[in-house]
Amino acid sequence: MNRSIVCLLLLSVSGLRAQTLPIKAADTQVIATLDQYPAQPARLHRIGWNYQRTIGLTLMLLGGWASYETHRVAEKAYTAYRQAGDHEEIKRLYDKAVRYDRLSGWSYVGMQTGFLLFVWSFDLPAK
Repeated sequence: MNRSIVCLLLLSVSGLRAQTLPIKAADTQVIATLDQYPAQPARLHRIGWNYQRTIGLTLMLLGGWASYETHRVAEKAYTAYRQAGDHEEIKRLYDKAVRYDRLSGWSYVGMQTGFLLFVWSFDLPAK
């Protein structure tokens, strides 16, 4: 690439006013300066609320809270299970730990689904 073109590109990227630089006569390429292309105004994009965004945010918050709480109950039941001495109590606490651990996993899946709904809602046009 010709040094003049590189210098022009560097000047245009740096924000300085672009000026044409002398080019060798044998070069047939045309350089367009930034002054030749008018700046396009940015489109205003208003981000509003829609049902998908609201449902996604609600699922994300409720799923995260439910996941945390059920995980806490499962950990408490498992700790009690490890310290229990009665066979019936061991079975009951283990079943409780497994049940709440499973609920924690499914509520985490619900939280992730809410997160995906929330993120994908920005792709939809706002009403």
